[in-house]
Amino acid sequence: EGRSTRAQQGSTHGANPEFVKLTADSHPMDFFELFFPRDFRDRHFKQNSNIYATQHAAGADHYVGWTPFSLEDIDKGLSLLIRNGLVLVPDMRLHFADPNTNHVYGHNAVHTMWGRGVRRWEEFRAFFHVQDSRLTPDAEDPLWKVRNLIDHVRSRSKALWCCGMNLALDEQTIGFQGRHKAKMRITYKAEGDGFQCDAICDNGYTINWLFRHEKIPSLRVEDGIDVSHITSQNTRRSLWLVDTMGECTGTWHRLWFDNLYTSRIFLEELYKRKMLGTGVCRRGGRGLPASVIQEKKTRQTELADALGEVKVARYD
Repeated sequence: EGRSTRAQQGSTHGANPEFVKLTADSHPMDFFELFFPRDFRDRHFKQNSNIYATQHAAGADHYVGWTPFSLEDIDKGLSLLIRNGLVLVPDMRLHFADPNTNHVYGHNAVHTMWGRGVRRWEEFRAFFHVQDSRLTPDAEDPLWKVRNLIDHVRSRSKALWCCGMNLALDEQTIGFQGRHKAKMRITYKAEGDGFQCDAICDNGYTINWLFRHEKIPSLRVEDGIDVSHITSQNTRRSLWLVDTMGECTGTWHRLWFDNLYTSRIFLEELYKRKMLGTGVCRRGGRGLPASVIQEKKTRQTELADALGEVKVARYD
């Protein structure tokens, strides 16, 4: 029909050289600031934390002696949370233990990090805020308190990467043992219960994602693409990820996925977007046309006759 599905890729694959200037000598903070630049931390982390603390009379009736957070205070608090993710302790206050008396948890860099040590950490933990608490919460958004953080990181993740031709669509899980109405019960993964999202990745890098409990944004309708017939929430979520990938130049990228995402409608919609899909599916599940189902051969004569036989389903 004269339609070519030959892959056409952009000139760059990997870290976007327009933004990423890292070298072997770069400091870990250089990597951190790719996603959380100083102005973002100042505007969203520092200012909103101070607003929230002021609303709760910090320094007067509550946490007497509190002083407004500086950006350095915010960075120290965040770094301590990251450190605890790597060196887990039963009580965050143990990070500030004197290394001369506590050889297990004490570390001099943390012990001397804040002049008021544990007290300043407790103030940070009580008042750290990402969202402006003066705004009216969005009752339909379960992630409203961190919405600006999620949207920012998602935007940066797409801008910092130039994708290749082979992409993967799969689910990701963030383990969480606390209480939250959006936490999912997960018994089939070693990570256990937590928050799940669907994500498009490239070479181990997560380009785009959408949490399962997020409201699925509207799908694009330009270019004459009709999406009114798509009722599956799973398919709509997956197509939104495809439509908003960002710096993926070129056409006919190959998207690989498992049986969770495989369906005829999804494959047809990918083709309309000049993308090829390769998925797997179970014989008894959805997404597999009856015309390609093959009965399992058991006899040696049948196996010999079927050797090399391949069935392909083509959608026009």
